[in-house]
Amino acid sequence: MVSSASKSPRIAPLVDSRQQRVAKNEALFRRVNERIEEINETLAGDSESDFLCECGNDDCTSPVSLTLAEYEEVRRDPTHFLIAHGHEVVDVRTMDFEEAFDIILCLYVLEHVFELDDAVRSIHRALTPGGFVVIAVPHLYPYHDEPTDYWRFTEHALRQLLAPFDTIQIKTRGFGKMPLALLAIARKQGGS
Repeated sequence: MVSSASKSPRIAPLVDSRQQRVAKNEALFRRVNERIEEINETLAGDSESDFLCECGNDDCTSPVSLTLAEYEEVRRDPTHFLIAHGHEVVDVRTMDFEEAFDIILCLYVLEHVFELDDAVRSIHRALTPGGFVVIAVPHLYPYHDEPTDYWRFTEHALRQLLAPFDTIQIKTRGFGKMPLALLAIARKQGGS
């Protein structure tokens, strides 16, 4: 006889494998940094020490120089992690930058963004006058990172999306009228 407990469905975790991997790496680097902190307490007072970036990338070992007090300030909130400059992952829809970048690379991201207009507005706002955005998107490509793989783009769709930009160049990779991917380079008006 089979018990009813063995027939119950398994509940899938709410966190996908990438999020699990990032969280595992963040936790590992946090433990390493806590050990560094213990050593620093015995050796130094207000001098800076190198801590490991806690960005979650499994191959990142970038040092971040902070005093022990500065590191403690970061650790005060368990949801905050010590991230090296340039390792931040920002949400392209809501990033809060004003004319901060001369160039933005947005490579194989937009197919995962449901709110495309918000993303393009944020990118445009974040570029300096005369700045460039380089966008790569799939066309004929298998679904990936489901369920957040929303779009496949044509040249015409990219031109419409990038209409706020001054100049737009689009190149295709693949087979004539059946491209595998598209590359768009768009320039924000202004600058020299």
